[in-house]
Amino acid sequence: MARRIPGWLAIGLLLVAPRAAQALPPETWVLVIGHNAGDPDEVELLYAEQDAQLIADVLRSHGDVRADRITRVLGEGPAGVRAALEKVSADIAAHAGDGPSALVVYYSGHADAESLHLGGERLPFAALRGAVESAPAKVRVLLVDACRSGGVSRVKGMKPAPDFRVEVLDQTAAEGMAIITSSAASENSMESDRLRGSVFSHHLLNGLRGAADRNGDGVVTLSEAYEHTYNETVRSSGRTLTLQHPTYAWDVKGRGEVVLTRTASRRNMGRLRLGDEWLYLITDAQAGALVAEVKPPRANAEIALPPKRYRVQERRSRAHLNYEVALRPGEVVDLRALPAREERYDRLVRKGGGERSVVHGLFVLGAAHGEIVDGEGVMPGVVVGYVLDTRWFSVMVRGRLGLIE
Repeated sequence: MARRIPGWLAIGLLLVAPRAAQALPPETWVLVIGHNAGDPDEVELLYAEQDAQLIADVLRSHGDVRADRITRVLGEGPAGVRAALEKVSADIAAHAGDGPSALVVYYSGHADAESLHLGGERLPFAALRGAVESAPAKVRVLLVDACRSGGVSRVKGMKPAPDFRVEVLDQTAAEGMAIITSSAASENSMESDRLRGSVFSHHLLNGLRGAADRNGDGVVTLSEAYEHTYNETVRSSGRTLTLQHPTYAWDVKGRGEVVLTRTASRRNMGRLRLGDEWLYLITDAQAGALVAEVKPPRANAEIALPPKRYRVQERRSRAHLNYEVALRPGEVVDLRALPAREERYDRLVRKGGGERSVVHGLFVLGAAHGEIVDGEGVMPGVVVGYVLDTRWFSVMVRGRLGLIE
């Protein structure tokens, strides 16, 4: 049995996965690296270190990684990162044995196409990639959330491909290395105050919590996590002047899929079953903070969240539905079974003329970015579009142009 994932800007190989995918092996190590500060002339990030912590937390809670095998390197320079990589590799060599083992390394912070920017110091991407490649774990996964991080996904032997196929077979475990980056080698990666984190990491986290489980088998594989994160990152960045395209690279041998998290048996979590494939905004009912922005890949998708009260907004084409949800440990709440308060989107009204049956117009948006990395000057851009809104349908056409000086 096989399924094809739509084409994207990625790098891929032929992969195969078992029908009954297992969670991360017991011998799994996680290293998360986060640094809010980059070079002295770079604006300090707000959420890079927080995102690293959240990735560690979700792999602990949803991936069953032991707490003593999760290493956090927050706000440290290249020396601290190198030391952590060496220590983790030594631990793997001492304890992994000959059975299945895995290493997951995540970085969030400033970077350019060649190196990580760590509080005024730099660590070459090649050094990070080399340390992960040489680690003695059977499977190594490198996740990089940084500007121009696509450069790190240039893996020996890889060639660009329009898509890749995942075939489902019962075979042995995979071995090798996989890399996912938040943007292409020429693109910026973005933080969002509304999401309270980076766009890429926010969607990766929600994917690992279950939103990426396309086939409904209760586990999230690496390819599912990438597919979900890619689609949602492109969709979210489409609201801004510049698009952001995550990249993906494999150098994996063997015939087993890489499984990152399991959501079906989270006894300490509540599971929210969503409805159709609309956009869902999930907020903490008490704090009011946005917890997740999710557009599930299928109807009845489930996302595993900490047990508490949430407000959920289901954003349909002409109205949104508001739900009050109470999640309890080990329980599943079906959103469709709850009462909803409907709010229809406001109609445009002409002063003194009542409701208009047709509204249309042109719009022009302009913007300019200052210097973000060394050697990159002012980047002006413009978006031009036309909108037609009727009682029965709405159409918007827009074009985006950016220049680099």
